[in-house]
Amino acid sequence: MELNHHPSMSTLADFTLGTTSSIGDLVIQAHLSACEECREAVKDMESLGGELMMQGGHVSRKIDIGLRKEGLRICQEYENQSKDEDNASLRLSRVGDLEKGSELSDLFSTYLDCSFEALPWKRAGKNIRVCKLRSERDSSLWMIRGEPGAKLPAHSHGGQELTLILKGSYACSSQIYSKGDLHESDEEGAHQPIIIGSEECVSLVATEGKLKFEHWIPRLLQPLIGI
Repeated sequence: MELNHHPSMSTLADFTLGTTSSIGDLVIQAHLSACEECREAVKDMESLGGELMMQGGHVSRKIDIGLRKEGLRICQEYENQSKDEDNASLRLSRVGDLEKGSELSDLFSTYLDCSFEALPWKRAGKNIRVCKLRSERDSSLWMIRGEPGAKLPAHSHGGQELTLILKGSYACSSQIYSKGDLHESDEEGAHQPIIIGSEECVSLVATEGKLKFEHWIPRLLQPLIGI
């Protein structure tokens, strides 16, 4: 599977350290199951963090500046946690169970305890339906589906948003996101995904905080949908 959009290096480092929310972890793990490039990046960060810790923050090999920055952050966290037995698992690979990858279509059974069509879908605009799968503190996990041509309401965020495309495609901010791609957004700026292609688009989405809609109609419906 050829993928064009991935988590940022900072987000992958947070995942490596186990500091992302458990809900955010689910979406990142799902992307990693289909993305060899990101699995290798996480392994590189784990390896570099351990190497930096063992060699006092120095390595002789040439490495990417961004990778070195996150590797140093991981190294520092490893050192902070080195005496805490409860965090021993911190130094175990977070991609060990994902080496073989999987088909994204198999993920439905991972997140759902009923059939896809039996989920309690709620309308969130013309030809858009959403379903909240779980919540934890200020984070929520959603399934969103839209028909070709449908536009999600323009919105910004109260925190990070991670969107994994499970089926179909959408366009947003001059970029096209397709099956397996991960769209990472933060509280800076609004965006409006538009479903493209000939099939429906289904996404798994982790959000932090409430969405901030630009128009009054979705804001009015927001309490009913719970977004």
